[in-house]
Amino acid sequence: MKKSHQYYIFFMCFLGMMLAALSSSYRGFFVPTYKAEFGINNTHMGMIISIAQISSMAFSYIGGKYCLRIGPKRLIFLGYLINAGAITLVLSARSWPLLFIGFCGMSSGTALLVLSLNTMLPMVTLFSPAIIMNFGHGIFGFGSAIYQKWLGWYLTNAHNWRMLFLISALIYVISAVLVWFTPGEPTDEHRNHKSSLIHKKLSFALLFALMFYVTSEFLIGTWIINYFQEGYGYSPSRASFYSTLFYGTFTAGRLVGGILFHKIPRLNGIIVFSTLAIASLLTGQIVGGSLLIFIGISGIFYSIIYPTTITLVNDTYGNDSAYFIGLSALCTATGVFALNLIFGYFNDLYGVHTTFYLIPFTMTLSLMGYLIARREYQTIKADRVRAQRSA
Repeated sequence: MKKSHQYYIFFMCFLGMMLAALSSSYRGFFVPTYKAEFGINNTHMGMIISIAQISSMAFSYIGGKYCLRIGPKRLIFLGYLINAGAITLVLSARSWPLLFIGFCGMSSGTALLVLSLNTMLPMVTLFSPAIIMNFGHGIFGFGSAIYQKWLGWYLTNAHNWRMLFLISALIYVISAVLVWFTPGEPTDEHRNHKSSLIHKKLSFALLFALMFYVTSEFLIGTWIINYFQEGYGYSPSRASFYSTLFYGTFTAGRLVGGILFHKIPRLNGIIVFSTLAIASLLTGQIVGGSLLIFIGISGIFYSIIYPTTITLVNDTYGNDSAYFIGLSALCTATGVFALNLIFGYFNDLYGVHTTFYLIPFTMTLSLMGYLIARREYQTIKADRVRAQRSA
């Protein structure tokens, strides 16, 4: 592929990650706004977010199954249009049922975007896969950090959130037009490819680990603003500081994580960073006060886990990596659905302080999955060595 084409693909991935971060921010940052605007409580908000994951599950699975056949750029194009329509629906909503439908659309469109971008990023061979994948996902964190801080300022100064959504919908439509000209059509081999998974035990371990990692990241991104506003009485601007810090350190970690994990065993690094993320969250929640800052700092430990896992998946599953990513999205959407529903209900039942402990708990489950995955990788490697010796 021409170098100019690779630069264009990289630019479109950059743009896609920024816009995926925008849609994700709209789902999480505006939770207090949605509750006030539509007269709903934490339980209702949790139900809306959780049920919206059902459509995300369907789109993720179907997208992963057919991504190679129709090409990632067409899925990105579709993801942009779905997000544009969903955001338009939310801004025009005057009742919570329309908000719910809009949430389904934003969840589904973002699921297609992230899935397709994970498939398109390996097409960029300008740098090593670990560097390009971590950098690409670092852009997501960079966008989230900027949006969190800017949205805090925007709401604090009493600007109209509906006008902001209208502008965003237009940006998604323009981006859909731009991505249509991205090079890279599916080959006949890809169109006829039937996906399947190898290494079943390893697959189950990685799916389990990814499900609880993404659930934990989703929960902190969705509920952190609500945690500081409702739990500590902070203004949107002050609460956004911790959200911005989380996504800021999240971005920094991803931008340098590819270089770090290019030189050390990737699964070992994931396990260490998962452990540090759990410790950082618990330090902030248990001690409180000035150490609340550790909740924000935990972003740097979250940062490298997902893109580094996807790099491992691409190396292990090859052409079936998109299928695996689709399955993982199906599993993670299930985890998000269940845990987010519980999270909203527990917020009303036990309070935001107690409920927030679900986040390090889900990270602990993820860590267990990665420990099992490392054992399975070692078993597979040992079997290959024995097979080579016997041959």
